Amino acid sequence: MLMAFRSCHTARQVQTNRHEFLYWELHDHGFKQAVRMGDWKAVRSGVDGPLELYSLKNDLGEKNNVADKNPEVIAKIEDYLKNARTDDPNWPARTATQTAAAATDASGRSRRR
Repeated sequence: MLMAFRSCHTARQVQTNRHEFLYWELHDHGFKQAVRMGDWKAVRSGVDGPLELYSLKNDLGEKNNVADKNPEVIAKIEDYLKNARTDDPNWPARTATQTAAAATDASGRSRRR
């Protein structure tokens, strides 16, 4: 039994269920979306905010936004984001303005209404 267990875990296994995109969103202090596509990572604040694009292959620390230099990648990710989420009243998608307001509220500063 131990031999079978060991050989199972020492053999190199190849992942076969790869997906083109990995999508996630954050609702802390507003609304942010992120997408991983290969070596690319795109993030944005609010559903209407501009995408920032990072090459994780060349910039693992995500210091250099290269969105302007890669319009074809941005277009592909924007197209994906049109259908990436399902609306849910418990997890609302917010615009960039609503996200900024929520971040201000979360920081403890009061807003005028």
